[in-house]
Amino acid sequence: MRVTERLEVPVDRVLGRWPRSALTPQEPETDALPEQAAAVWRGIVRTAVLVIVLQSVLHLIDAAAFDLRIERLDADRDLSVWSWAGSAAELMAGSGAALLLVLTPRRWKTFGFLTLVFVFFSMDDTVQVHERLSHVLDRFPDWSWIPRRVVWPVLYAPLMLVTCALLWRMSGAMNGLCRRSARGGLVLLGIAVVLEFAVSTAIIKAGYGRTDDDTRVGGMLYEYEVVVEEALELGGWLLIAAGLIATALDVLVWQVRTGAGSLARTAGTSPGRSVGDGPRTGAPPAAGTIP
Repeated sequence: MRVTERLEVPVDRVLGRWPRSALTPQEPETDALPEQAAAVWRGIVRTAVLVIVLQSVLHLIDAAAFDLRIERLDADRDLSVWSWAGSAAELMAGSGAALLLVLTPRRWKTFGFLTLVFVFFSMDDTVQVHERLSHVLDRFPDWSWIPRRVVWPVLYAPLMLVTCALLWRMSGAMNGLCRRSARGGLVLLGIAVVLEFAVSTAIIKAGYGRTDDDTRVGGMLYEYEVVVEEALELGGWLLIAAGLIATALDVLVWQVRTGAGSLARTAGTSPGRSVGDGPRTGAPPAAGTIP
């Protein structure tokens, strides 16, 4: 048994088993999305590229030419338009998980959990829960040496690790494109957390950060870090959203073409069987026929 297979055994016991048939309607040798799902995936990815370019360019212009006076264009400010874009991307990921929750009810625990977590993250970015957690340090003067910006990653670490592990394992059952999209998004988010947790802290200690009123000091080094970090975070969430939504459309198209929803209710099939319960058999009906 290969090393990876040995590692999957204990992981499956904790997170559940995710065979390819759980989320991939086509036969195992087929790894292509239906055109409808592929078009949606491409649309989300192209939108991600456009928004990231706009975010990066406008933030640098705001920093270099206006000394961050245009607050709504500051990518590092929680009430900026880019903060809203990040919340919307997280909500999109939650919508993709919610669609899969409806389409694959036998996997309700996984997709229910992911939906709640992604919606919570979206709400968190909007009302700034994670930012306010750093004020806990005000009650402990002896802990003043701890950087405020590392408080929320430490407190959120357990939830983020469980979510990442579950999404990574579940994505193994996706179509190849969706699987790479979801896992690539997780990698980008991981790099963004490292940048905020370690790199930006080091830059601030070196004297290239901002004052308390978000005035730029010590050159543009910190602003370049902000651009990279925020681009990775936004891109990561949109890639995850694209993978989940395209997978949901893949499953939905298969159900519509094969009449999976109605067949599950007929007396001749196993009750309660859903698209995520096992391998698919039978070809879709010919064009023009009623499933």
